[in-house]
Amino acid sequence: LSASSPVSTGQGQGLRLTWRPPSDPGTPPLDSYVVSRDGVELALLPADVTAYTDESAAGGCSYSYSVCARSGGDDGPW
Repeated sequence: LSASSPVSTGQGQGLRLTWRPPSDPGTPPLDSYVVSRDGVELALLPADVTAYTDESAAGGCSYSYSVCARSGGDDGPW
């Protein structure tokens, strides 16, 4: 998981997150990603999406993000 410098969004500033898919998606195949900030789910994204912009991130604040791969309805490790 990596984060970019603040980016401009339609609502002002935001933070763009990117990640790589797992090298072995397992069985059943990967169906989605769950993006969370400070333990609160922000988004459920399709498996082919490997980026997310948190438009609610405020400048000067610290956040902890996690991305969890979901396969067959079960969450992988955060």
